[in-house]
Amino acid sequence: MKKILFIAAACLLAAACSPTDGESTTASLEVSPSSLTFGAEDTTPQEITVTATGVEWEYAVPSSADWITVDDGTAGKLLVSVAKNPTAEKRTASIRITAKDNDDLEPVSVTVTQAGSETPEVYSLTVDPAALTFEAEGAAGQSVKVTASGEGMTWSAAVEDAAKEWITLSATEGAEGETTLTVTVQDNPDTAERSANIILTPSEESVGPKAVRVTQEAKVLPPSLSISYEGGEVPEEGFSFDYRGHVQTSRTKIVIEAVNISWDAAVSYDTGASNWVTIHPYQSETNNHVEFMVAENAEAEPRSCRLVISTDTEGIGPFEIAIRQEGKPEFLSTITEDTDFGTLTNSYVIVQPYKEGQEKTYTIWDMRFWSDDVTFDGREYVEECSFPTHTEAFEKLVEVMTKGDAAVIKDMSEIGAVGHRIVQGAEVFTKTTIVTDEVIDQIDGLADLAPVHNHPHALALRACKAVLPEGVPQVVVFDTAFHSTMPRKAYLYGLPYECYKDLHVRKYGFHGTSHRFVSAELAKLMGKKPEELKIVSCHLGNGSSITAVDGGKSVDTTMGFPPLDGLIMGTRCGSVDPSAIDFVEKKKGFTPDEMTSYMNKKSGFLGISGVSSDNRDISKAAEEGNERCKMVNEMFTYEIKKYIGGYAAAMGGLDAVLFTGGIGENDAPTRANSCEGLEFLGIKIDPEKNKVRGEVCKISTDDSKVQVWVVPTNEELLIARDTLAIVEKM
Repeated sequence: MKKILFIAAACLLAAACSPTDGESTTASLEVSPSSLTFGAEDTTPQEITVTATGVEWEYAVPSSADWITVDDGTAGKLLVSVAKNPTAEKRTASIRITAKDNDDLEPVSVTVTQAGSETPEVYSLTVDPAALTFEAEGAAGQSVKVTASGEGMTWSAAVEDAAKEWITLSATEGAEGETTLTVTVQDNPDTAERSANIILTPSEESVGPKAVRVTQEAKVLPPSLSISYEGGEVPEEGFSFDYRGHVQTSRTKIVIEAVNISWDAAVSYDTGASNWVTIHPYQSETNNHVEFMVAENAEAEPRSCRLVISTDTEGIGPFEIAIRQEGKPEFLSTITEDTDFGTLTNSYVIVQPYKEGQEKTYTIWDMRFWSDDVTFDGREYVEECSFPTHTEAFEKLVEVMTKGDAAVIKDMSEIGAVGHRIVQGAEVFTKTTIVTDEVIDQIDGLADLAPVHNHPHALALRACKAVLPEGVPQVVVFDTAFHSTMPRKAYLYGLPYECYKDLHVRKYGFHGTSHRFVSAELAKLMGKKPEELKIVSCHLGNGSSITAVDGGKSVDTTMGFPPLDGLIMGTRCGSVDPSAIDFVEKKKGFTPDEMTSYMNKKSGFLGISGVSSDNRDISKAAEEGNERCKMVNEMFTYEIKKYIGGYAAAMGGLDAVLFTGGIGENDAPTRANSCEGLEFLGIKIDPEKNKVRGEVCKISTDDSKVQVWVVPTNEELLIARDTLAIVEKM
């Protein structure tokens, strides 16, 4: 929700006062009296006399003292009046009188004090209940009792913009006393739960707004499952391959539309050896499909199998897809002498013989080329540029992509969709979403929860929309979305509940895109379904977080309201007692913004070591005997170990621990020290396997009860998958 900050500018008045021509005077500034006192009901103006010699003067009233009014009196006079004080609290402010263009004269302050009222007006606004839950269909209206107290007290009610189409209010305003507000909702056509806030704003500024959280259950569809291939039906005869099978890493993808149903995929072999077809099932809320790969057939005999997709619902499935592969020819036909392939560098030629029934009666060949130093996707293009806006930046990107040596496409018409990573989606966005103008506004509206990220994200989205061809969809993947499954016992803080309901203060978690990708990849590596596993995912880098993943869902994570909480990081302090923050802020004379910067940019690895925020520099210095750098390593791995054990307890078990991120993928000592002492949980690290850097590898021993893996993250791939999945449904 956007917040508007009203700042009252200090009023300035200059009084002309200059010495007589030809006379030399000593500059002075005198003010009388030094203080003014008003009763709670006293609105009679009082006078301040300003005597200035040789200088002009001006005055200023603090913007926070909007109850004080200063008017011109006669020359050298100020008339000060105050508004009635409706509260029981005494209030004080100072009027500052300053000599203009003369730093030698000290400013003079006049203290204005007003007594508190003996019969203060009590203003309040309450709502009961503060939360409503509706069924998906046929939901009757529900009532909220709104009670306003205080003379002249009024209030207005409004539904958040995103929910105005499905939430209706019986009234949008009310006055002092008790009012029954009836809330009705439209049927929920979506299979996802939806929520929004009704904001009640009081007329009295001393009373904060109130919110009523409206939640509507998801529409429950009957179980169903269908399969498709490239947007159409799966060929009735199945799929046929020559002896080579799939080329390199290409795969065949079967898309599955699953509604309130669980499914599984397996291969049933009819002939030939088993395990020549590798399947990769993917299951998520937005993406269900099976990819399979056929290996080269080294035997002369053809072989066949069936991809079987089964469900847990009687009467639906199983679905069987035939897969056939030819045997390898005994010989390959020769290339005729007059065939000129030109000059081939680091190349090879595959020649296939003529096959009976072939449309054209000649031998065909397949030429493939590669180079040791140039690949399609391995080129690097570097150009230093500066751009005044995001739009110019995107225009430059289009130019590089379509023109010159770095071009990868002919023109922008080849772009089918664009995927974006957004840091903060709060409770508004809990899944991957198509970009609309309203969505961009909502992302921008969450800027107060992520001021460094969300507003620039919104600018980038608008710029990208302006540059892309009309009709090209954009998709946003939210870093916080994966953590939206956390139970309230995990995401609520011990602050008054109104901080959550009114201000949306809660644990959101971050690195969700990474944790979702690596935990799903680990499940595939272990030959398990995500629903079968309890995983502790350790994303360790300059920013670090650990997530408990139970059954494929995040149930707790270390980062909190901003990405500051949890582990000590490169420049972030991690978890700190709030009282310590208050203590340091006061002792160092920091403003709140300065304290925030101190914790985010000057703490963590950098602040403790005094050497660097880079773990590589710190590890090197520690090896050379730097005690503060040794301390950083000890603190970091101790905290990792603590969270692994704590999350194992929270989940009631542990099947695997994974390490990812720059440190997690490459720093063997960090992994080893983090797992040291966890043998009681069944964790045993193989020192030789643990030497791996940046590659998928199981680093635990064969007899380790809990498996430990290194799984490189690939957030871009996940964003691409999500983008493709959601665009295919459009």
